[in-house]
Amino acid sequence: MFISNTLDRNQIIKSYGEFEQEKNVLKRMARIGQNLSDTVPIVDLTVSQINNKLLDIKDYSLKYIFTDGCGNISQELAELVDKEFGLLKCAAYQIRLGGVKGVLMLKPEL
Repeated sequence: MFISNTLDRNQIIKSYGEFEQEKNVLKRMARIGQNLSDTVPIVDLTVSQINNKLLDIKDYSLKYIFTDGCGNISQELAELVDKEFGLLKCAAYQIRLGGVKGVLMLKPEL
């Protein structure tokens, strides 16, 4: 949490992006909330370890790119996550990577 004597709530929210186009209040609040959620780093990945072949969902009228769907995670990386959080062989994980929040599904053949 931070306190600012110069910015009000609306200015802070505006600094996160343009949300007024989203008329569904719950969706708008969820998108704003993504900027405020916390993550726990597990492993540092290099660019060569990340394979992004899925097409993004682009809304040029809003000047943003949204990608919905699932990515994949290797067995080795899944085991690191399970160990860090004391989990028992999960098959899916909610993640944040480089400001992107999403879901990874276990793909043992990776």
